[in-house]
Amino acid sequence: MKIFLYLTLLNSLLSFVISLHTAIITRRDLIHFPLIATLTTATTAAAYADEELRKEKKRKLSLEEAREIGEAKEAEEDRQKGPVFTVEGVRVREMKQGTGPVLKAGDVAYIQFSVLRINGDYMFSLGKETTLNKDTTEQYRMVYGAKQVPEGVERGMNGMREGGERRIVVPSEMGWGTSNGLPMPDNFSGKRKLELYRNQPLMMDVELQRIIPSKTKLD
Repeated sequence: MKIFLYLTLLNSLLSFVISLHTAIITRRDLIHFPLIATLTTATTAAAYADEELRKEKKRKLSLEEAREIGEAKEAEEDRQKGPVFTVEGVRVREMKQGTGPVLKAGDVAYIQFSVLRINGDYMFSLGKETTLNKDTTEQYRMVYGAKQVPEGVERGMNGMREGGERRIVVPSEMGWGTSNGLPMPDNFSGKRKLELYRNQPLMMDVELQRIIPSKTKLD
């Protein structure tokens, strides 16, 4: 009987010890788990931030590279349009270098042209194909130096060779008021646009198609 009671007491004691040990381990895990979870979250967040920073740097580099490529392409396209220089205070782009004789004062010149606003908007033309005008055979006959084109155009044509083509920026003070309105548009739309914008700087694309030399030069 005593042995039975002793065994029962020993079994109860062992059960208590096991329960206590389990409780201690569980409590320790509960204490450590939030800390482990926090550390894990912080590590993950830091790694994510580093990755996003790398991506952002890569994006900025890509944008800078794209901008540099775009600027280089634009510069090359601009270069291919022809060199830009100044003639008698007028800005000119040599779109095509002529191979014929040089235009001189008093020469008769046959030209085709387009008149544009500084922003590139079309105003009127002669001999240049447009959506409304398909005739590319018309020419404007002028005597170089006789003020039959604006002063800015005459200055910009200085040194042109037959077969050449230039884009001339015509300052407002050297515009159509200096040539008595010549050359005049041949349609209502062109006349209206010239009336609206004649006191603004304009552009004139001039193609010098033919030169007839003059024996008597103008003063």
